[in-house]
Amino acid sequence: METIALNENGGILVERVETPRAIIIPDLTEMLEFGLPMVGPGDFKGVMAEVDKNGLRPTTRQNLLLAYMAKRNEGQQYCRDLFSKFRNQYFWNATEGVSWKEGIFVFDNVDGKMPLTSEALAKLCLSKDKRVRFVPKGAEQGVLPIEKVLKHPFVIAHVGEDMIDAFGKLARACHKNEAYVGYLDSANSDTKRYSALYSSRYSGRLDLDGDCNDSNRGGYASSVCKTSTEGAKSAKK
Repeated sequence: METIALNENGGILVERVETPRAIIIPDLTEMLEFGLPMVGPGDFKGVMAEVDKNGLRPTTRQNLLLAYMAKRNEGQQYCRDLFSKFRNQYFWNATEGVSWKEGIFVFDNVDGKMPLTSEALAKLCLSKDKRVRFVPKGAEQGVLPIEKVLKHPFVIAHVGEDMIDAFGKLARACHKNEAYVGYLDSANSDTKRYSALYSSRYSGRLDLDGDCNDSNRGGYASSVCKTSTEGAKSAKK
């Protein structure tokens, strides 16, 4: 096993036969290991069922880290392959949504056990559970200037305030001026939706689509776990 060093203190774990096993990416105080090859292409349920066998599902924040690392290292063949997938297909997010009359709750459903009602999610939100965030209805959607996207409550709810700078860098690397944000703003009854992060194959812009359902196909995801101490040290070299 060897580790190929990447920019941004990341690394790719490669077997002796030169088969990539994982990509290591730093996130605040921990190192994350994304399994390779990615699972897919396929629909959300099918891809996540395979991901569940090897680790946790990737949140939107984590998929942003993965896509950003791949973009920063496009000169490396494995990263180039990852970003090619990102440009042509979805990266499925474990950060899902339940829309209701007042807006949408987004929830990091990394183990597939997300509460399915707005009432249950509201209780978690009031208890300061970090897995859930609420976005009131009424925010502008669609193709927007990047400056507006970086202040958008749905984007912030998905990736966190501390990742907005990385979101902006990736957005501008995909398209100089604009990005896309879309989701089910509200619903008369509790309605669940999946989300995906990708770079539009037609415009090239960065898209955060929170209005996906079982009919959407062609997405990828990687299992996520913390690296071993040895793997983290290797990636930081």
